[in-house]
Amino acid sequence: MYPVTLTIQQEGQPLSGAIVRLIPQDTGAWNVGGTTDAQGRAVIQTHGQFNGAPEGTYSVVLAKQETVNPMPLDIQQNTLDVQLEWIQKNPNAKAESFDLISPEFQSPETTPLKVQVERKAVRQTLDAGKAVRIPVHTAAFH
Repeated sequence: MYPVTLTIQQEGQPLSGAIVRLIPQDTGAWNVGGTTDAQGRAVIQTHGQFNGAPEGTYSVVLAKQETVNPMPLDIQQNTLDVQLEWIQKNPNAKAESFDLISPEFQSPETTPLKVQVERKAVRQTLDAGKAVRIPVHTAAFH
């Protein structure tokens, strides 16, 4: 395993909370990836426990979603009875999810992002393109 730290930016700003997966371009079955911190840095691990990645060429796939829940946080953290009461009082309320990464970066077949891991530490900055907010799912509470 060789140390890999990727910094992910979107429109020149660090992208925090993004899931970063490295997909081997050969037939390897490695589960390689990490999650970006507040500075957009992801320290890559293999199989969630080994620091670094095996030598090879990888397509980099990104994912980040946002869920907008209209239910106030104090209600969400309360009992089920309190939550059900809120739902009954707000019959049109819906939770919505949005992709915050352009679809081209979400698939190994279309992502333009690549990383070459060799017998040395890798530190690389990658650009996740323009900021987007693409509706994915809407769920009614009732």
